[in-house]
Amino acid sequence: FDDASKNALAYLATCAFREHVSTCLHTVNDVRKLKVFHEYVVQKCEGKLPKKGDLATLARWNNENDEERDGVAIGKWWWDLNRPEAAERLERLKDFDDASKNALAYLATCAFRE
Repeated sequence: FDDASKNALAYLATCAFREHVSTCLHTVNDVRKLKVFHEYVVQKCEGKLPKKGDLATLARWNNENDEERDGVAIGKWWWDLNRPEAAERLERLKDFDDASKNALAYLATCAFRE
């Protein structure tokens, strides 16, 4: 290889792969849901985490303009987010912004409701 090719290969070795568009969309949706979930735990559950089968009446769950709706599987969402298979998803939330990082730090201190 010539020097230009070697330099190009060295540079490319330092580059990170671009995230897939669906990963970015899922992260944005998860961030919105995390903020709604955090608010729900603080205001409605007195700092207690819902159980896996718990349902809630929430607004903004599926999109920012969502009306309030019944039967949101909020406990399952939290359970799914904390499974070992979702570790990367959880890390993306921690790295998204300070509000997400703080919400996750707070939720980590909460016990499940009785």
